[in-house]
Amino acid sequence: MWPTIKTRKRIEIHINSYSLEEMQRISIEKFKQKENSQLNRLFNMKDSKVEIIYICPFPLSGDVFKFYMNILELVEIE
Repeated sequence: MWPTIKTRKRIEIHINSYSLEEMQRISIEKFKQKENSQLNRLFNMKDSKVEIIYICPFPLSGDVFKFYMNILELVEIE
């Protein structure tokens, strides 16, 4: 099934920690920072068939947002 899906236009939705129980989430040290490490999934957009919806666990600072936007621009992702 995946070989067929990956050849088509698709939207990937990333909701961090959706599968973890609340007790797991609150017991992991620096959980929100680790959770947001999934932000690198934005680079999947290099494939023109992929669109990403990324649900961030907390607001990104302006500097972090600009940093990622600059990197995406450098690798020619709009």
